[in-house]
Amino acid sequence: MGISIDRFEEERVVLIDDNGERLVKPRELFGADVKEGDRVVIKDGLYVADPVSTEHLRAEVNALLDKLIRENNRK
Repeated sequence: MGISIDRFEEERVVLIDDNGERLVKPRELFGADVKEGDRVVIKDGLYVADPVSTEHLRAEVNALLDKLIRENNRK
């Protein structure tokens, strides 16, 4: 199961898992380079970006968006 960064709220990070469940964690548990939309994994006690998983998720989302746009243009 994957976890993505949904957003930052002051000193907290809101995460969302593949089931749509939201988790809130302190910002101090995250590497400095993480950003909204990143898939993360825990490494050495910190949540760090997983670039391969993040790119895969972005490709899936873009493909779905393209499909929706094409379907909408046919109407």
